[in-house]
Amino acid sequence: MEQIELLGAALGLGTLAGLSLYLTVFVVGVSLHEGWLHLSPGLEPLQVLDNPWVWGVALVLYLFEFFADKVPWVDSLWDSIHTAIRPIGAMFVAAATLGDANPAMEILGVLCAGTAAAATHSAKAGFRLMVNTSPEPFSNIATSVAEDVVVVAGSFFVVKHPIWALVITALGVATFVYFAPTIFRAVKAQFALILGKLTAIGAGSAGAPSARLPHAVDLALGAQLAPDEKIAWAVPCLTGRFPTVGRNVRGFLVRTSDASRLYFVGSKSFKPVAQSIPVAGAKIDYQRRFLCDEMTFYRHGQGVLGCLRFTKRIAEQAAACHEELAVALAPKVDLPAKAQGGPADATPGAVPA
Repeated sequence: MEQIELLGAALGLGTLAGLSLYLTVFVVGVSLHEGWLHLSPGLEPLQVLDNPWVWGVALVLYLFEFFADKVPWVDSLWDSIHTAIRPIGAMFVAAATLGDANPAMEILGVLCAGTAAAATHSAKAGFRLMVNTSPEPFSNIATSVAEDVVVVAGSFFVVKHPIWALVITALGVATFVYFAPTIFRAVKAQFALILGKLTAIGAGSAGAPSARLPHAVDLALGAQLAPDEKIAWAVPCLTGRFPTVGRNVRGFLVRTSDASRLYFVGSKSFKPVAQSIPVAGAKIDYQRRFLCDEMTFYRHGQGVLGCLRFTKRIAEQAAACHEELAVALAPKVDLPAKAQGGPADATPGAVPA
């Protein structure tokens, strides 16, 4: 049972280290030093964190993190720097926690703690990227404070209830693995939008949309096209809310010679995907946002057919395509003869033949 408790404490602290390595070490260390936290039998190896040099250095580093973690975009830069530091630090904390445990148990605990820290760090970094798309800093501050509260409360919980910490950590890692593809797509999409914003500064026009597609998605689209249907243009994009495809899938918005529909083609989970967007009777909305431009197709009674996001690098292309589509999707109205031209529209002063 002591071995299981040691493993639970190692994994629990490793998981919290993925959120804030320095705060985890400081909270446990100073709590042991001041007597606020008492180790249960079997967890004596954790006493190594009681060293004032250990938790003192952790406090200094946490003070830097405290301020960096609450500033938009600086927090994401800080997270990127700690992509390797947090998992490696969690592995050292796990090794210290396990002490003289069975060698096989020690290796297992160290590896699992590093994996758990990598999982929580990835989830935190991805969520922070999405939070940074909001223009105000209050969401960053609230998120950072919430993470600090979780780390402080979680550190006490892990030491007091290591068995429950083991169960919760196992469930958390399993949940992360299940949602990992979605999380990584969101992170990649945010990086693409940020890069598009940065490269758009001072860049010239992206030129006219191309009619060429990568080979794999071209084959996927070709399976849906009619024999005489040709590609008019294709614009790179990312999916937003797209019920039939999912969010944060990279691909292209494609218009063909068939005016009744558009296509989204891309790659999801390393597999090509092609989805038609029936635009007959649909409406189109175009919004300019901080990191991207959004084009949304919807129909009354059916809701959103698809939402696509375009990086600022190709915003001019996207806007031009939107104008073309807006004209194509505009309701056709039969004008009276007078409006279409006739005697009433003759040039003033002209004499009828």
